[in-house]
Amino acid sequence: MTADDVLHFWFQQCLPWQWFRRRDSFDGLVRNRFAALVERALVGELDAWADSPAQGLALVLLLDQFSRQIWRDEAKAFAGDQQAQALSEEAFHGVGFDVNRSEPSVSSG
Repeated sequence: MTADDVLHFWFQQCLPWQWFRRRDSFDGLVRNRFAALVERALVGELDAWADSPAQGLALVLLLDQFSRQIWRDEAKAFAGDQQAQALSEEAFHGVGFDVNRSEPSVSSG
């Protein structure tokens, strides 16, 4: 699974209202499709994704949002917060990222 798969799912297959609402069926979908990838991100196996803006965004989604849906109501839901915050701060300060871009680049495939 690639960063493009994460971005395609989040920005093209999902609707914004799904992102932050509690819904067991959506949480289950995220868990089934992405739990293994989130685990890899948590242990640093996907750190190279931080080298590009689109992949970095996918990594932040895995570490921050997907983890909350996969482990809802568990402490582990917040396990990636420090990593996601550090990546977000780098992006905000423009380290290798175009902060003027309005949306991520996502392939249609």
